[in-house]
Amino acid sequence: LTAKEVIAVDQDPLGKQGYRVAQSKGRGCRAHEVWVKPLAGGDIAFVLWFRGVCGTHTKLSVDWATLGIDPSAKMNARDLFERKDLGVFCGSFAGWVNSQGVLMVRLSKAS
Repeated sequence: LTAKEVIAVDQDPLGKQGYRVAQSKGRGCRAHEVWVKPLAGGDIAFVLWFRGVCGTHTKLSVDWATLGIDPSAKMNARDLFERKDLGVFCGSFAGWVNSQGVLMVRLSKAS
């Protein structure tokens, strides 16, 4: 296990469990879930889980209200598996997810 940022979310000192906040049971290419976990210091981690069986990637999105964030908040987003900053987002986030894959993102308040 070399995904240290992912492991850090699992072992976050706040000790809260992640939970599902959205689910689409669409057939074929649209089935997906969104999971969120509050973190110590006010950050939030979430997972876009693409459960589609179409064999290709798709763009999934989630809005701040679904994650329990003020819709006007500006948030820094970081891809935890790729260890890459994705930029500042306001109101929602969208990203590409491989078929049967996940995109795990950490959000922190932008200054």
